[in-house]
Amino acid sequence: MYLNRVYLGAGAYGVDAAARRYFGKSARDVTVAEAAMIAGLLKAPSRYAPTRDPAAAQERAELVLQAMREEGYIDDKQMMAALAAPATV
Repeated sequence: MYLNRVYLGAGAYGVDAAARRYFGKSARDVTVAEAAMIAGLLKAPSRYAPTRDPAAAQERAELVLQAMREEGYIDDKQMMAALAAPATV
C-alpha cells in the first residue's frame, strides 16, 4: 500500500515510521492533530517537515483538518479540539 512506502521526510518511509520519527509513537496512537500533520507531509515532505518549519507544518495541518471536516472524516468538535491542541514535535 502507498501509505506504507511513501516518503514523509526525515528518513521516514510510511505513516508509521513518520509517526515514530516525529511524535515518538505508533501511527495507531497519534492524535487527530498529529495525523493531520503527517497527512500534510504528503504534498512536500521537506517543505512541511515540522522539524524544519513548524509554522508551515502547522498551517498545512490546519488545511488538512479542514479537508477532513469537509469530507466527513471528523466533526466540528474534533476539528476544534485538534486546532486547540496542535501537534508538537
